[in-house]
Order: sequence, then C-alpha cells, then structure tokens
Amino acid sequence: MPTSGCIGLGAKRGIATSLAIKISPLPEPLSIVWDHLVCFEYFALNISTSDVILLAHAAFGVTGCLAAVCVFVEVLNAQPANAVRIRTGAVVVAVCMAGAWICGGYWYVHFYPAEKALILAGPWPFAHNLFMETKEH
Repeated sequence: MPTSGCIGLGAKRGIATSLAIKISPLPEPLSIVWDHLVCFEYFALNISTSDVILLAHAAFGVTGCLAAVCVFVEVLNAQPANAVRIRTGAVVVAVCMAGAWICGGYWYVHFYPAEKALILAGPWPFAHNLFMETKEH
C-alpha cells in the first residue's frame, strides 16, 4: 500500500513516488514499516530556524547540566590528578550555559511573540502565565 503522506513534526504531505508503489504488496506488518521508511527517505523535512534555535537552546542546557554534575562529582573527590578534568568540565559548563542563554534569548526576542499570541488566543490562555512565568522565575 503506497504512502499517501507523512504526518509528523516538519513533515510535508504528498504522494510517495518511490519503489514502494512499484513492488508487490507486502504483508501488513512489513508494509507499515516500509511506509515509515518511505516517509522519511522521500519526503523533505521542513525544519525552521526557530526549531533549530530552540533545539540548540535545549541541547546546550542539557549538556551544561550534565557537565555540571560531572564537575560536582570530580570536586567531591578533588585531587591533583583530576584538577585538569575539573577545569575542563567547568569551562564546558560555562560555554554550554552561555550558549543556552544566547540561543534562548535570541529565540525569545525574535520568535516567541508569535508563539505567545497563539497561546493567549487558544483555549487555555492561563497556560502562558502558569508555565512560562513559573519557568522564568
């Protein structure tokens, strides 16, 4: 059964014109797997700049937090032998947190006003005050 379109983050709808249409029908479990492979192989994803910046913000933040845990563990067992790891880890934490701050600030200034308008116009306008203001403070 050919894929009529892909639905998912960044996916574009369209008719698949791949080998899946030209081969004989596959058993049901295999056709589902094949349809998913066709979806990701033949349909270009539409990833916006906003998505990239927002994901970079999260990636920097998570990496910085993990590096901070590593520094904490190293400091608990501080010895001259692990001083280089402590310094390197501290620099990684600082760079990642600065990267998260820069990406998040840029996204907040350039892309968040449109997102905020959608949230406030939606069925749960209180969600902005509850979640965003709580996160910020």
